[in-house]
Amino acid sequence: MPTDRQDVKSNRESWIAYKSSEIALMRVLYKEEYTGGGTNQSINFAAELMHLNKSRATAYYEKILGIIM
Repeated sequence: MPTDRQDVKSNRESWIAYKSSEIALMRVLYKEEYTGGGTNQSINFAAELMHLNKSRATAYYEKILGIIM
């Protein structure tokens, strides 16, 4: 069990690093200077962030279902 917890913690830390990296990239891509601007850039950023979190939550849910079944 302690090894399992360490694995989960390590995976979580890796996910946080990946998510931070993705957010940094999205901030560059959705800058007005980079894309030409427009009022929808902040909406696109929020939608992309929501999709990133949703995909991770879905992956966890599917793993839990796989373990239970």
